[in-house]
Amino acid sequence: MIINKLEIKGAKGFSQPDQNYPDGFEIDFGRFSPGLIALVGPNGSGKTTMMECLQPYPFMPGHTGKLANNFKLKDSIKQLEFAYNGHSYLSKAIINGEKGNAKIFLYEDGELVNADGNIKDYNQAIERLFGSPEIYFKSIFQSQKDNGFAGLRADRKSTRLNSS
Repeated sequence: MIINKLEIKGAKGFSQPDQNYPDGFEIDFGRFSPGLIALVGPNGSGKTTMMECLQPYPFMPGHTGKLANNFKLKDSIKQLEFAYNGHSYLSKAIINGEKGNAKIFLYEDGELVNADGNIKDYNQAIERLFGSPEIYFKSIFQSQKDNGFAGLRADRKSTRLNSS
């Protein structure tokens, strides 16, 4: 998976009542040269929130609850453009943080995959691409004391490996 662009608007991780942080941002990763990218900023400026949004699943892995619970604005957005297996994808969540609901759409090569924005249909499409969230996060992200992919039960590993 190659991440091309990320846009976030209205995420709770960007707000500090006593600071003047913006409600969101857009990063075009294609404008950076190959190599290491560092995120630097004070506490509460959105570094962790940005990292948690750099994945296609409709939740934030470091938070409990649904995606909409982590956004505050009526017109919040989490939009991720990425390439995978020769195709381009756009994951676009339109979130009403005030009401706590969201519609999330997946486009493959410019064609809408789930027309109604239903999260269940979106999840099925993403899991066809990357497997379950458990497998995705265990294989890509691993904390210091985590067994990672090797620590998954055998039935969890084979579910993804056999569906490829």
